[in-house]
Amino acid sequence: MLIQLLILVLLIALNAFFAASEIALISINENKIKVLAEKGDSKAQLLANLLEEPSRFLATIQIGITLAGFLASAFASEAFAGRLVEILHVMGVTVSAGVLKPIAVVVITLILSYFTLVLGELVPKRMAMQRSEQIARFSVRALTILSFIAAPFVKFLTVSTNFFIKVLGGDPNADEENITEEEIRIMVDVGEQKGTIQETEKFFINNIFDFDDKVVSEVMTHRTNVIGLSMDLSLAEIINITSEEKYTRYPVYQDSLDNIVGILHVKDLLKYINNNQGKEFNLSEIIRKPFFV
Repeated sequence: MLIQLLILVLLIALNAFFAASEIALISINENKIKVLAEKGDSKAQLLANLLEEPSRFLATIQIGITLAGFLASAFASEAFAGRLVEILHVMGVTVSAGVLKPIAVVVITLILSYFTLVLGELVPKRMAMQRSEQIARFSVRALTILSFIAAPFVKFLTVSTNFFIKVLGGDPNADEENITEEEIRIMVDVGEQKGTIQETEKFFINNIFDFDDKVVSEVMTHRTNVIGLSMDLSLAEIINITSEEKYTRYPVYQDSLDNIVGILHVKDLLKYINNNQGKEFNLSEIIRKPFFV
């Protein structure tokens, strides 16, 4: 009895291993793995090789999960159905063994399904979502070996899958759909709720998409409307212009607006006036370096 239970636990654990590995490999940061692989990380290199052909490792994992589930169900029915019938007879149930055995098989299958679902699927998958990299690293060597062993079966399954996809009108070679702007916004919202993305980061990311919907006139000033300052202007003229226009920054040009030589910040002008009263005015001393895009 103990040996049968240990075998059943082993099969459920095997199911859990494959289920956790599947979610871990799907959830892992592929770009991070590529960087680590380039730095010589051996496990990252194995992971990168697996991730290059996701259909291959997914098929290998699916074979493992299917076999573990079938074997567990068949073994449990064979090992425990007869014992359950004996227990029922001892308890005084007078129904014949021929009737009780199918019922016992159903009961055992339901009990096994519960433990397989919770311990072999839900728990390992939840843990894999939280610790994707650690679990992926733990399982990568075994999955690499199993992928090599299962290669002929995977090839057969891939050919079969592609055939049925074509029959159903699909394209087996079609790329996955691109992530849309709305999906990225949703991921950013979820990231903010979980605390992985700050509010300011969310603001900047959303602004990137909003910026794409703006026309140039909303964010830039037409050349004919630009208020610039000539290098030849006197201090009084500059004060007069800045007082009338009330901007905080002005482009400074030499000869024409096509030759911008600096940017004047009004706060720099006020500081200069306050600290250099009585001295000869020199605009080049207070303008800042312009940046061109």
